[in-house]
Amino acid sequence: MKKTILKCLDHFEEIFLVPGFAIMLIINFCNVLSRYVFHNSWAFTEELCVMMFVYVSFFGAAVAVKRRQHLGFTLILDKLPPALKLLFNIVISTMIIGFLGIMIYYGILVCENQLRYKSITAALRISTAYASACIPLSGVLIIIRTIQVLIEDVKAYAAGRRTEVKL
Repeated sequence: MKKTILKCLDHFEEIFLVPGFAIMLIINFCNVLSRYVFHNSWAFTEELCVMMFVYVSFFGAAVAVKRRQHLGFTLILDKLPPALKLLFNIVISTMIIGFLGIMIYYGILVCENQLRYKSITAALRISTAYASACIPLSGVLIIIRTIQVLIEDVKAYAAGRRTEVKL
């Protein structure tokens, strides 16, 4: 049971990404069929697909951090000695966490305002806070993954595998 829970936590983002892509694909396909076969378009599909796309994009960023596949410029950092590389990794990770903290803070403020003023979407008639909630949620996930990767690098350096420190 414990292994199953840990595996789910380790692949939390992917558990939402796969159904998210599937939902977007099915809804868009059905809307195209409806438009060309029945000459009737579904109004809610654009809103739902845009919301799903935003969630998939932000959750995908967390996966990229976890897999170390995020964008980065490492030409200079690759030439540094392992200790200095680790130091830069700590500084960069701290800056990323700081930026994400700001993103989470303002994302929460946006959601609170949307709930306070009862802002709703045009077609789905649901709160726009559902769409905006992905900003603080994904920010938390990316912070967790950034810390997780940083801990792996520090452990690798401490264990003497200094060449395995990655950015």
